[in-house]
Amino acid sequence: MQFNWQHRGVVASLLLAAVAFFVIFEMPILWSSITLLLAVVAAYEWGRLCNFSGFNTVLYPLTFVAFVIATHYMNYDSAVQHALFVLVALFWVFVAPWWMLKKSSNQMLLAVSGLLVLYVVWRAAALLYEKDLSLLFAGMSLVWVFDSASFFVGRLFGRVRLAPVISPKKTVEGALGGLLAVFIGGMIYNYFFAEETVSLVIMFSVVFSLAALAALGDLFISSLKRRVGLKDTGTLLGNHGGVLDRMDSLLTVLPAVALLSAWLV
Repeated sequence: MQFNWQHRGVVASLLLAAVAFFVIFEMPILWSSITLLLAVVAAYEWGRLCNFSGFNTVLYPLTFVAFVIATHYMNYDSAVQHALFVLVALFWVFVAPWWMLKKSSNQMLLAVSGLLVLYVVWRAAALLYEKDLSLLFAGMSLVWVFDSASFFVGRLFGRVRLAPVISPKKTVEGALGGLLAVFIGGMIYNYFFAEETVSLVIMFSVVFSLAALAALGDLFISSLKRRVGLKDTGTLLGNHGGVLDRMDSLLTVLPAVALLSAWLV
């Protein structure tokens, strides 16, 4: 058990170190290319969650690539992009929780939703990289700190199951521990890295909302895995599963951070 804890901590540290590298050495083209590649892999894994088989498992990520290319040449304005971000935010807040309560979901609707969700999270990562590196790093750090702290605290003190049907190992105590960890991290960011500090009430509200979104993304992907009988979304990361297993919370948090960044300007 202890080895698993250390292994999880090492992976989180390596992910943060990789992001920190791109923050220190600004390389927007390389960042956009790598995150797009990860999004394509995630699209393949999303296709598995849609229960696609045969040629459709390859066709779906190719469709995602075609969608990215089409949007690139459309050269739409910022208002359209903002509308896409809001549309995906509405999906997470209203549609995703409803789908988690259902025993099944429409395959094609889930596939279309995946195209939008993965496109928006990729665009959010690229936009934040160009616009506000510290906010990008803070958003990604929040996700990994919340995930790791929830895991450790849950294993040590967890008693009450958070969502026993969807993800039996997650506990209320773990979620509270993760929230406390990101609140401390939020205070550090607020007082040492933010361009303008905000009150503790506002900061806690933002951190709590983002932590709730992180938990929602995690639970949503877990519910889809359980529905199609998969332990992990993929095998690319070995014992840590696939790309979606590691970026499930980023699907919800990064677009929200991008919207927050637009609001702050």
